[in-house]
Amino acid sequence: MADLLLTKLQVVQMNAKDMQDILAIMMDHPVGTAESLEMIDIRYLGKLTSTHWGLYTTLSDNLHRTMEEIEDFLNDEKRLTIKTRIEVMIKTLEETPKSATWQMRSKIGRRVEWYELPDEVNR
Repeated sequence: MADLLLTKLQVVQMNAKDMQDILAIMMDHPVGTAESLEMIDIRYLGKLTSTHWGLYTTLSDNLHRTMEEIEDFLNDEKRLTIKTRIEVMIKTLEETPKSATWQMRSKIGRRVEWYELPDEVNR
């Protein structure tokens, strides 16, 4: 589940469909620290982002964006469930110890792009 969610959270220019997919995954699957087909393993996401500043930044940005835009998609009960899950994810990403490479890259920050946008496919 973490890998499936990761495919959506790592999109720099998310659209409404990406947001709906993120919300659907997060609504149907709790966050936790176990490897399971039914659970989003936050330790796994923490481990991935602890060595890659760019991935951390994009995931963190998109989790915050999801929190801001959730009202446009869900009712109060579902919103609370997902907001709680997002808060746990953000806290885990922030608290996971970072590698020396991550820390060095963080000093450069957003001054240098850390992502590549995909080329548009000709139809």
